Amino acid sequence: MPFFADRATFLACVQDHFHRQDEPVLGDEPAAIAADRLAAVVERHALTNGTVAVLVSHGRIMASFLARVSQSDPWATWQSLTMPDSYVVEPGPTARVTRVPAR
Repeated sequence: MPFFADRATFLACVQDHFHRQDEPVLGDEPAAIAADRLAAVVERHALTNGTVAVLVSHGRIMASFLARVSQSDPWATWQSLTMPDSYVVEPGPTARVTRVPAR
């Protein structure tokens, strides 16, 4: 991850990361591949265990995955994340994403 001298440059680079999901913009892994990797873990866990898993991720991977599951824009999803933030993801053909309210 490169150093960004100002917030505007950082935000422009993150936005580019989500708009060019098949290319490595920040680091070596494209956003689409990172989302695929996380989705495979969630699906494998659900199929194997049938239970809830707790996954921890940084914002860009989380946003890519959540946007894919909820069929929403990953840039808008990333912008909506708070710290800390948590979601319940019910995988499957009719996957659902629900934000867990902060306490």
